[in-house]
Amino acid sequence: ADVTVKLTAKVTYKEITKDKEFTIVVLKKPVITGGYTIAQLRSGSADLNSAVTISSEVTVVGLAYNGYTVFDGTTALFVFTSTAPSVKVGDKGVLYGTFIVNFETNYQLKDATFEKTGEVENVTAPEVEIKDLWLGALENEEAVLARHSGENSVPNFVTVEGKVALRKDLASSGNYQLVVFDKDEDAATSTENFVRLYYRDPLFSELYALQGKEVKITLTVSSIRKDRNASPEYVYEMNITKYQLLQELTDEEKVNVDIEVLELNTTFIKDGNLNLVTKGVQGSTIGYTFKNETDVNKALINLETGEVVLPTEGQVKVVIVATATMNDATKSKDITITIGEVPLVTIAEANAKDKGEMVRVK
Repeated sequence: ADVTVKLTAKVTYKEITKDKEFTIVVLKKPVITGGYTIAQLRSGSADLNSAVTISSEVTVVGLAYNGYTVFDGTTALFVFTSTAPSVKVGDKGVLYGTFIVNFETNYQLKDATFEKTGEVENVTAPEVEIKDLWLGALENEEAVLARHSGENSVPNFVTVEGKVALRKDLASSGNYQLVVFDKDEDAATSTENFVRLYYRDPLFSELYALQGKEVKITLTVSSIRKDRNASPEYVYEMNITKYQLLQELTDEEKVNVDIEVLELNTTFIKDGNLNLVTKGVQGSTIGYTFKNETDVNKALINLETGEVVLPTEGQVKVVIVATATMNDATKSKDITITIGEVPLVTIAEANAKDKGEMVRVK
């Protein structure tokens, strides 16, 4: 049966307290008869907004910022969670939820329950060629949907080989310029046989730093879209599960990649930690120094532990230098750390600030 739980939250500030009561209803597990294969769901066999269950156990093969992808050994399906998913790659279990469609082309589940039954160490994705994922040559939208979701559709959990490229001419905006071309295409000039990499994927920055390189990459389909293209074709937009380089990088290229993808927290309005990365994704050693050794504010940052403390008043900026080293190759970049309470400014003053700068307005 459904279970009702009462939860009281107590908020205290100085000598003031305030309570708020929440009523949480934990619904009983729905009774779902029968079941569907993922292939059946991808072809739209179930009624939209109906409760469905997958007829066999599935394995989590990919994570996104707002969901995860499961695989049944034949094809895959995206599960929308709206927030970061709680499952991890390799989890195996039973899945049921509400059947929906996104952007009229992408069948998926929402409000889903994943009941874990075990773990799988490695799941092998079907290997296909990127040209098999190209939808631009199909004559109409009906053919596109049949190729994407029909009985003979390609798997949407795949491993491909291709060349990473940044192509501004193929995208409607800057977030959608990174693509992977089929290995037989000229990545500098071709306008077909590519897939797009989704910019919010955790591995996106690493692939961004590998422009012009050949990779073997395992992908899950995020969506098929045409509104992000400079031309009217539908294009697969993919999340990255894993990748490997098919050509060895030089030491100079490795340090360039490691510095390119290095990110630190650069704004502190309370005491915190930089969480300094000391090993790059390509294996270089990363060290840190202060740009100006005579800057008195450097005392606010401990480059050994990464700890950051606030100044006694106001806000200060300290520049540190990150240097990646691989044998004789080095690459550095300056990183500005802003520490302290954000100054109070007018809206007009806020509008004059640089893009990305934190402001507090009155």
